[in-house]
Amino acid sequence: MSLKFIEEGTVALITLNHHVIDRRFIKDFHKALDMIEKIEGPVCLVTTCSHPKIFCAGIDFKIFATEKLKEVVSFISELTRLFGRLLRLSLPSIAVINGHCLAGGFMLAMSHDVRYVKEGSLFLGMTEISLGMTIPPSMLAPLAAKMTPLALRDINLFGKKISPAEALSRQIV
Repeated sequence: MSLKFIEEGTVALITLNHHVIDRRFIKDFHKALDMIEKIEGPVCLVTTCSHPKIFCAGIDFKIFATEKLKEVVSFISELTRLFGRLLRLSLPSIAVINGHCLAGGFMLAMSHDVRYVKEGSLFLGMTEISLGMTIPPSMLAPLAAKMTPLALRDINLFGKKISPAEALSRQIV
């Protein structure tokens, strides 16, 4: 499994065991959300990662090299649907960022209502920009929904990677 799901009282905890996003990751996350949505009574979602230095590094780039354009478009649609589902979740969601949070991983974290990040030498941001890639507008929804226009410009347009302290000062975490 690319993630572990447990429910403990009023907390539903998703622990990412895989630090890149692939089809299995998306499928497992949707399965966990299906179970969470069936819980009766008050509950909140907490998402974190088992890797000590990486919360989520984003999309597994092997997808772009090994799959046809039609499958890549399908994959991006599935991922965008996951972000949208998190944004619309009818319960509070918290991302506990315990390591680098980049690209699609940053979008995943931004899809949560609240983000906490540990102090230290880790970075958050959109690394695709530095690689010359563009982000489909539908994938920018989590960023646009949760960031100030200035922070969105710096991180998405310029590819700026930010520290936990800067993320705090920009009201991202």
